[in-house]
Amino acid sequence: MTAKKTKLLHVVTGTQVGGAEIMMCRVLENLSRDRFESVCVSLAPEGPLAGRIRAAGIPLISLGMGGAMSLPAGLAKLVRVIRQERPDAVQTWMYHADFLGGLAARLCGVPAIWNIQHSTHDDRGIKRSTRALTALLAKLSRLLPKKIVCCAEASVEAHAAGGYDAGRMVTIYNGADTRAFAPDGAAAAAFRAAHGIPPEAPVIGAAGRFHPQKDYPTFFEAALRLQMQRPDAHFVACGFGVEATNPAIAPFLARSPKPENFHLLGARADMAAIYPAFTIFTLCAAFGEGFPLCVGEAMASGLPCATTEAGDCREIVGSTGRVVAKRDPRAMAAAWGELLRLPAGDLAALGRAARERIAIHFSLPRSIRQYEALYAEVAAAPPKSAAPLPAQLSPAR
Repeated sequence: MTAKKTKLLHVVTGTQVGGAEIMMCRVLENLSRDRFESVCVSLAPEGPLAGRIRAAGIPLISLGMGGAMSLPAGLAKLVRVIRQERPDAVQTWMYHADFLGGLAARLCGVPAIWNIQHSTHDDRGIKRSTRALTALLAKLSRLLPKKIVCCAEASVEAHAAGGYDAGRMVTIYNGADTRAFAPDGAAAAAFRAAHGIPPEAPVIGAAGRFHPQKDYPTFFEAALRLQMQRPDAHFVACGFGVEATNPAIAPFLARSPKPENFHLLGARADMAAIYPAFTIFTLCAAFGEGFPLCVGEAMASGLPCATTEAGDCREIVGSTGRVVAKRDPRAMAAAWGELLRLPAGDLAALGRAARERIAIHFSLPRSIRQYEALYAEVAAAPPKSAAPLPAQLSPAR
């Protein structure tokens, strides 16, 4: 007799390209199809990742929500979806989904699992409404979720300090796919040739949207410093808004003695073919990081990394790269210079060690096994009947 599959309803704020959304896609794509059945609900209208979700054979339902005024109707729609799909558990991704998905799951008597992909917040990069929502979620964390998945220990610490129920938290690191991301000499040569980068030139690479969290000013200031020591160095950056036409970037290029050595590519969907062209990968993030997917991907691609002390980067990188203070261009430039002064064989050995570290400690299969164990545990718990919400949270109000 075939065992009954555990049915999961994944609720995500939207299907734009971001770390949380990509990690959700990887979970959807890699969960055992023999043991689990998944359905995905996007609160917002469909974005670029909608096609990827459907290509994995996962049904996707979009509620088309937009703005606070749509919350009551969105909650009602989500309750209807849960009652129709009858999942064994609801997995939510990102704060707005944690809130709405948690409420809907409670109304339907289905256990909810929240997912947190951030750590610390910063007023310069976080909307006031999001700060208010996280404060509310801290209070609701004792009421709505059965478990709270955090992608890093830094996420646990930051949210516990903010009032979240630490007793419900479990850490599942974001895993890197060492099959999709790997050293590739042919891809490296092709990328360098396409962008006019000499085969022997050092390349400092970065990936991430242009946002205060990623602190591109530190990246560019460090790059200008390194150019004084290594005029042969090239700098490649990928991400939404990371383009030479961005008025916030133009002043840095204007100060560069060799602006042609900056290759600002905007959003890219082919990072697996770009990472191998780098000599060093860097992340200059100032706040908010938990387990940065880009660091895991770069290490899986065989790259030593120089990162700021953001999220769990120090634990992820270990002795295979360098970790420096946040918002310190001088320290970042020094880290790059130190790595580039290593003999070629020693630098290559660091890259191999980085890939091995990811494969052993932070691989995607390891993460998936942990998600599967958690889902099985939550789904096996005795079911609860639908519970009323406190009066102030009732959708009737």
